[in-house]
Amino acid sequence: MNLTKRFYIQMFRIAALWNLVLGISGVILYSLCMWMILGSYSSSVTDITMIFYRFFMIAVVIFGIGYLIVSVDLEKNDGIVWMGAFAKIIIFIYVIFYFITDKVTIFFLIIALADLIFAAFFFMYLFSKKRSLF
Repeated sequence: MNLTKRFYIQMFRIAALWNLVLGISGVILYSLCMWMILGSYSSSVTDITMIFYRFFMIAVVIFGIGYLIVSVDLEKNDGIVWMGAFAKIIIFIYVIFYFITDKVTIFFLIIALADLIFAAFFFMYLFSKKRSLF
């Protein structure tokens, strides 16, 4: 599938918005987000768990900023796209495992599935770009 440069610019903008909304919501509305991910605000959520959860959400925001940078200049930021694509796949694999073992909600699985779809588009972008170079 040969998609246009305009499509990819818009896709990276949407990916940026996706990450920024999720990441900022995760930082600010952490109790609600933990409830939506776990199905309850579990007593197993400790202070250290929350620290790493917030670090993760800040990383989500940083990736969102990265996707915005990619949308501004598609030619110079492939590293951000590679990192994002692999991160989204790894997150999906972890969420699938925790969903199968009944530790996270279907809501979290849907969020991870959306990330997997973004990863697929990211790889389509990267591979279409590589073909055009040869």
